[in-house]
Parts: sequence; C-alpha cells; structure tokens
Amino acid sequence: MKTQDKLEVSLPFFGGFYNSELSDLMDREIEQEAEFNGKEVEYLYGIYNFKKAMEAISSGWVQAFSQETGIPLEYGEVSSPKEYNFTTDRVFALIPVSEVLKLESLRATEEFKTILRQWFTSYDGFISFYDNDPEGEKWQRPVVEWDHNELSALLAAFVLRNHGDKDKFQMELFDNPAVYEAAQYGWEADAAVVA
Repeated sequence: MKTQDKLEVSLPFFGGFYNSELSDLMDREIEQEAEFNGKEVEYLYGIYNFKKAMEAISSGWVQAFSQETGIPLEYGEVSSPKEYNFTTDRVFALIPVSEVLKLESLRATEEFKTILRQWFTSYDGFISFYDNDPEGEKWQRPVVEWDHNELSALLAAFVLRNHGDKDKFQMELFDNPAVYEAAQYGWEADAAVVA
C-alpha cells in the first residue's frame, strides 16, 4: 500500500471490533432498526452486513483521527485476525511522507519513550520484535524507512503529547459522526426497510 509520497501506518489506539464499543455500535443500529420498523432482531442480524459496517466504521475512524489531530490521513483497510486471542482488528491508513517528516522530532520526547516501553517491552507470553530503547540502532533509521508499527508509535507519541489522555482521545473519535453514524452502512440495499 506504500507509495512514493505516502507511507502505511497502523493507527494507534484503535480498540477493534471484538467485544468493544464499536461492536456495540453495530448492535445498537440493529436494535434501533428493530424498534423503529417492528422487525425481529434475529431477522435483522441475518441481513446486516457486518463486514461492510466494519469497513465504514474503520474509514470513519481514519477520518475522525485526521480531524482530531490535523494530520491528513487516507483510509487504507481494516485487518481482522483469524482468532482474537493474541491481537485484535487493526486499521491501516496512508500518511503523506511530508507529515511523517514533521513528526520526526517526536523521537526525542518522553511520550515516544513511554510508547516504546509500553508497546515493545517483552514479558512472559510476549516477545517483542522491536527495540524498546529509542536510542537503539533501528530507531535511528530515517523515519521514511519505518514500517507501519514504528510509524504507529510515532503517531501515538503525537496523540499523547497533544491530547494527553489516550482514553479521552479514543472517546472523541468514537463520538465523531464519521464513526458513530457509519454503522448505518451495514444494511444491504436498505433491506431492513424494504423487507
């Protein structure tokens, strides 16, 4: 997905869909439709396209992230694991190289060091493939050579530095109409209303 002038980044702080507020959002859409149209909830679950809704919500998440941070991002894709026991859904976006270069100075911040320690420190049951020391050799490479996870750490440092609390930031994204209203796009050709 990487291009000459854009790099792929995994958006930080995306909680995924499995047993999350985002899956609750889709459930509420179905329940509201049942209440509004008098349809059986089970019937509506059968005609609701969860994959389509996940794509719309993920695209909205990128849009909301961009609005909240001022960093221009373009939706790439949502990736779901086969099993949710080790990881969750991830949203990928494209970020202009020029924006990555603006974020480069964050490598020297406490926020970046905190993210590296939190994300990349090995512990019992988890072996990190990334160095958790910002002075490590791999972190000294030019940022335009970083992969989507390394760039994610840089974006996370930006969020912590400029928004402080990641939980508050996540709620701001969740409450953004681009995310909140996206669950309505799960209906197959307005099947709930037509049927």
